[in-house]
Amino acid sequence: MNEQKYIDRTFSKFDHAIGDVYVKYLFREVGTAERVQAYVTDEHLRVPPTEGLREIKPGEKWGSEYGNIWLLTDITVPAAADGAILCAYPDAAPSEVLCFKNGVPTGIINSKNQFIGGDHSVMFVDKCAKAGDKIELAFECYAGHTCH
Repeated sequence: MNEQKYIDRTFSKFDHAIGDVYVKYLFREVGTAERVQAYVTDEHLRVPPTEGLREIKPGEKWGSEYGNIWLLTDITVPAAADGAILCAYPDAAPSEVLCFKNGVPTGIINSKNQFIGGDHSVMFVDKCAKAGDKIELAFECYAGHTCH
């Protein structure tokens, strides 16, 4: 039978529609963290680190197989997000991320879902953000490992 050809073509159309057409309407960028502290480790810590942090710049390479990088920052909710649902995303290309808000674990980000921008592709920060509020964010980013 020739069904696989049509199945593949249909999934290709879904990928295009979701990834290229609609994803840009799901989220709108309202700001970027100005100063981010990092801590690289092969250990899986249970809370954000408080020592050994260093400033990290955008685009800096990180990660080894099974490795982690913690990213910590403080944000001030911008006026553009006042009253809106506020989400955050660490632009670090991780496989998985454990998210903390004000020192409390608040969820995960899973790279398997990033292509649609849906559930688990960002950290939910606030359902009704207030301009000027200060929020402490921490992300434990896992580099991943080879799957055979």
